[in-house]
Amino acid sequence: MQRQRPQWKRAALAALALALGLGTAQAAGHARQPGAHQPSATASEAAKQAEAQRARITEEAMTALARTREALAALGAHAPKRALDLLAEAVGKLEVLTSAHPELALAPADVRVIVRDFPGDVKAIRAAVEKAGDLLDDGKVQDARHLLEPLASEIDVQVASLPLATYPQAIRQAVRLIAKGKNAEAAAVLQEALNTLVIVDYITPLPVIHAQEILASARKVVGKKRRLDAKQTGRVQKLLASARHELERARALGYIGEDDYEAMLDNVKSIEAKLEKRGDTRGLLDRLRRKVDEILGRFGTSKS
Repeated sequence: MQRQRPQWKRAALAALALALGLGTAQAAGHARQPGAHQPSATASEAAKQAEAQRARITEEAMTALARTREALAALGAHAPKRALDLLAEAVGKLEVLTSAHPELALAPADVRVIVRDFPGDVKAIRAAVEKAGDLLDDGKVQDARHLLEPLASEIDVQVASLPLATYPQAIRQAVRLIAKGKNAEAAAVLQEALNTLVIVDYITPLPVIHAQEILASARKVVGKKRRLDAKQTGRVQKLLASARHELERARALGYIGEDDYEAMLDNVKSIEAKLEKRGDTRGLLDRLRRKVDEILGRFGTSKS
């Protein structure tokens, strides 16, 4: 399948937010305990929330894709008449789509959500990376690959789109071949058409999302206050420890570079020092939140 890198990063992030319902509910409800990874509420609901993205998919494109797959199956079952009926419906849907949207080059037709959430803490991540390095030094590439493969904590939204410049023509070509009794050739054309779907993957790292949510909760506790009482200070300290843990996981998993991580860690330490002295943390918290937002904004592009 062809993979494409979209230029519309902002639109991709907006689609992710809509599809996955990313909010602050988790952080507002409780602080994640530092030092131990906990399953993500965002991750557990991702598949269900994907329905929001499905609602944005072009109905005609979705139907055309489904009928193409059914027609291919019908040809495999030696039912060419059934295949013709299905392809006729697919062509009709594509004609409606191209007439209504002549400017459209790609028509979203399917979406899948894959959640990867490595259960180990930072120590486990680093141990796996170190062991993989040793395996690579010994030339055991496949063993190292299998060890590194689970090291991810992210939501991957895969959107499949029909290339409207070529897909309808391929369907019509298959129809002509079936009419001539060339069912095997028609099946090959349909399979090739399915292989030309453009798959775009939107990757969002869960630890960075969690850090964003937690910092938003900490800022809410601080509000407009220059000084916090003991209870509020304790609450912000716990939230900040949880945010630090998430940033450490993001760094260990490679979602954050060393320079960015060190800058944010220095910011965290400054906030912690201010909290100890009952000082004003508003500006420092806002700066840290902006940095996390900036890092999250780098994601959402497709991976090749």
